[in-house]
Amino acid sequence: MKKILATMTVITFLLAACGPVTAVPINTPTATIPLATEALPQPTTASPAGPVLLGTPESGGGMPAPALAARDDLAARLKIPAEQVQISSILPRDWPDACLGISAPSAMCAAVITAGYEVELVAGTAKYIYHTNMDGKAIRLFSGPGLVQGNEQSNILLEWTGADCSVFSLSNKVAFWGKCGETPQVVKGVDPSQEPVKHWLETFAPFEQDTPSGKVKFIGLGKRVGRPAAAIATAAEQRAMAEWAKLQFEVAQAGRAGAAWGMAFGYHREGGIAGFCDDVAVYLSGEARISNCKGLNTTLYLSASELDQLYAWIDELATVDYSHSDPATADAMKIVLTMPGQGKKTANEATIQAIVEFAGWLVARAGFAAQAKPDVANAEQALVDYFNALNIGDFIPAAKLYGGTTELLQTWNPDVKDNLPLWLERGCKQNGLVCMLPRSIQYRGADARGGYQFLVEFNNQDGSLFAQGPCCGDNSGAPPITSFMFTVIPNDGNWQVMDLPPYVP
Repeated sequence: MKKILATMTVITFLLAACGPVTAVPINTPTATIPLATEALPQPTTASPAGPVLLGTPESGGGMPAPALAARDDLAARLKIPAEQVQISSILPRDWPDACLGISAPSAMCAAVITAGYEVELVAGTAKYIYHTNMDGKAIRLFSGPGLVQGNEQSNILLEWTGADCSVFSLSNKVAFWGKCGETPQVVKGVDPSQEPVKHWLETFAPFEQDTPSGKVKFIGLGKRVGRPAAAIATAAEQRAMAEWAKLQFEVAQAGRAGAAWGMAFGYHREGGIAGFCDDVAVYLSGEARISNCKGLNTTLYLSASELDQLYAWIDELATVDYSHSDPATADAMKIVLTMPGQGKKTANEATIQAIVEFAGWLVARAGFAAQAKPDVANAEQALVDYFNALNIGDFIPAAKLYGGTTELLQTWNPDVKDNLPLWLERGCKQNGLVCMLPRSIQYRGADARGGYQFLVEFNNQDGSLFAQGPCCGDNSGAPPITSFMFTVIPNDGNWQVMDLPPYVP
């Protein structure tokens, strides 16, 4: 009875001092990650006093002592300044025991009603819930990090869980690492505005998937201009995210980075008449670092089809340790290739040469990008505009952007004379041209006609990767084609595309 009177006195004082008591704004309900393997107890219902306003007379003009104690404890656990932890709400609670409603199986808790608070904290965009007593001398972490959600989507952008219950999560402000059942720690230096995360967020739709490298939950934006729908990440692209997150976890756990960590293969080439001196390091995350003795030092990211090929080698082949040196002549070449494969098959000479050629292509691709002239961007934009116009059925602008041969279009439509917009319309709607939006565009180098070449991947209507299968009785067993060459050349001050979209009978 005395406790009830005391509670009513606090209520009366709050109402007199502050007017009507309103709830502190709380984010939408979130899923939380338990910090212990046993089921966590649910908090009791709020006492009649309702939420405590931040900065009420109870706290002497500042925050209540229990909230400050919870904030300081979380800051210490995460190893960040207390100022980076926000107190978002404080709710009066009557806990069912002296352990504040949070007890381990072996703990002895007096079965006595304990008055206190439920304190919600936010670090970056991750939510944590604390239980406290009235004076803050007893505090317990109930759950966290939860997914702090806005009006449209969760601020947790990517969450990875390894087979050994390793956890890495990335929000739009902060990243965490830890183990299931433990308090996660902040990861420094991981920024979602950097590649490859920025590309993933702009490109892919949300998904949740188990991959060979762990489970990934991804909350993508997929709102790149010109795309009616976000792309659906392929299995290889989903795995690349898992591999990236796994590497971030390993670096955070060790407190340092290793140059060979997460590496798929390393390649070195030197010699030859041209004076090659190239180094390539390709990582399981899809990142490729290319450098040479002539000053080239850049990072590329593999496309969906390139990732498919990379993982096929990694999963199938045993470790590759290859070295080749030509006889000592003026044009002698030395090549070294190392791949820590995860399979059992011994790589034959043809497979090794395919990997060597793949590495050489990455070197060439890096060189093309480094030497690209300013007008390459204008040519690429014309290519994008061409695909967009065909996709939305705006065939007059598409015709102005097309400069290639019309012989095939005329053959398909003998009843139409000298009408390129109509030919393109028939091509897209009746004749088998697949007029899709681009998924990725890679600069392929200069064209002999003064223009430029590009390799393009496309999205199907649902956002999945387009693959062109064998045509017209072809039984060769060749794999589907997912990357297509397009040439863009200048013509009277404008850029024109010389190729039609992919064809499916």
